[in-house]
Amino acid sequence: MGRRPGHPLTDGYLSVRFKPSSSLFPVVQKLYRDLLQIEARVESSGGGKPAAIAASREALETALRNLGFSSYRDFMHTAFESEIRSREALVLQKRAAAPASTAEASVTSSAHLPALRLVQSCQDALARLDRLFHLLDITSLNDRIRSKSASVTSLSGSTQMLSLNGSIETEQLGATASGLGTVMDWLQESSKDISQGCDQLAAQLSAVTDEIKSVVFEISSAKLQIEMTTCFATELLHLDLAASSAMPPGAIQNLYSSSRRAVDRALTGLAAIHKDLRSLDNAQDSMRKNIRALHLIYLKGRMEMAAVASERLGIIFDNLKQQLDETDENVETLESMIDQLENELLSGVALSSPIVQAVAAIDPGPA
Repeated sequence: MGRRPGHPLTDGYLSVRFKPSSSLFPVVQKLYRDLLQIEARVESSGGGKPAAIAASREALETALRNLGFSSYRDFMHTAFESEIRSREALVLQKRAAAPASTAEASVTSSAHLPALRLVQSCQDALARLDRLFHLLDITSLNDRIRSKSASVTSLSGSTQMLSLNGSIETEQLGATASGLGTVMDWLQESSKDISQGCDQLAAQLSAVTDEIKSVVFEISSAKLQIEMTTCFATELLHLDLAASSAMPPGAIQNLYSSSRRAVDRALTGLAAIHKDLRSLDNAQDSMRKNIRALHLIYLKGRMEMAAVASERLGIIFDNLKQQLDETDENVETLESMIDQLENELLSGVALSSPIVQAVAAIDPGPA
């Protein structure tokens, strides 16, 4: 992960790397080989380098869509988070197998105290960032929300079909069922409103999810850079003062500056998500209103049924009642899961101030 443009080091660049270990890594390796073959094939057939790159990029975008990613940015955010979580699991396993010695044991003189304080500050900041990082692990919850939203949309589609069948039946009954014909029209329109409401809610959830991924990406970046700062500071604790002069000038300060900018971007994004939750609430309010309207239409239809003798319409209304009950249950579950998502995001916002303070405490001072 290279330095961002506009913040170069005087003698090169800063790169923080780690060994990939997630389940996505073999997928990326194969994809990379396939893209190289595409580029080689285009060039060998007489196409230039630009044409080879264009063909490779098109193939990459197609492959990512087939893997379920909406864009390269979506893939990048998912892959980085996946790698960080996989790496953390491996690190915990190694620590459990062979606990590392503490940095305090390496302090031999007061000259090492600044490095020790830096290690402790980094560890405190990482602990606070870890809380937010794990709090925003909403992949499973988001998948369940999407599934439940799709269930509500599916039921509204079934309701539209029932209303269409009911309209056909009332037309055959003639003037005696004119009131029911109006009810069926209302029923169909209300079902469409629910379907549109589900689409609106899904769009809002998708936007919030993308923003959460961006926040997690920045947190992951900051965590990695602060870990490297800890490594540098720990090395200083093990070196004598003469040997420590070999440390690249400004390395720790640049790592700190970069990690702090990543934290600032993450917390700014988190605050923006907090504001966007109002759109989610509005979408839920609209859906509740449409569900209530559907219930009233159903009751009106049952009243009109009293003047009409039709077994088929009776079956249609029985099926409609069953679908209304399923819709109520699914919407209640959906709202509960969205409330859980909102509560977790609000908890994340509450962590912002302590995180800012902890990261500011790392500041090693002028390079």
